[in-house]
Amino acid sequence: MKQISISLLLMLLFACNKQPGTSVDKVTTSQDLSTVDSIIQVFNEYIFKGKADTIISDILGTQTAFSKKIDTIRPDVSSLDKRMRTIPQYIALHSKELLHYRYILPEPHSGLSLDVYVATIKSQTLSDTVFSYLRYLSLDEVGDTITFLQVPGLTYENDYVLKLENAIIWLNSNCLYSFENHMKFARGIRQSLGNKNIQDSILCKCGAVKCN
Repeated sequence: MKQISISLLLMLLFACNKQPGTSVDKVTTSQDLSTVDSIIQVFNEYIFKGKADTIISDILGTQTAFSKKIDTIRPDVSSLDKRMRTIPQYIALHSKELLHYRYILPEPHSGLSLDVYVATIKSQTLSDTVFSYLRYLSLDEVGDTITFLQVPGLTYENDYVLKLENAIIWLNSNCLYSFENHMKFARGIRQSLGNKNIQDSILCKCGAVKCN
């Protein structure tokens, strides 16, 4: 009985000393908020996949759906060597996060895969820098002889790059797709962004020497 009374007394003392308005819930710091911000999706992947499934079904003339694989691309040692660097590695060097969405079809249509890269860039200045360099590559007729793919245009395939305030989105489809069909997927990308402001874009056609 005495032990119960002492326990009750201690509980009452703790309740009295607790400051009004305080909470035992975890307090979210600015660091926590920045972490949350970094994982917010730049584009709605579910909207895009729904549209992509509709488009590929129309192309193939039968009900078809992509499977989706998502990877995070991080800079590695090779990305520090310009001779070994790929375009995604270059983007990753300047990103808080770079996600690679791979949309895949089973055989016999596995060649009709799509790649979407979504980069959250560290700052507006870096976003400008990255996009400007991608623009330079897309207009380089002989290809960059030091870095990346030594081909005309960006990849010599179908490419669509969008610049947002602190993000870059890049859609790539191979030359099995006509440019017309590539543009259908490009419209799907734009529709998946909602009301986000698109500041600039790069559009490349398979086999074209320069991009627009």
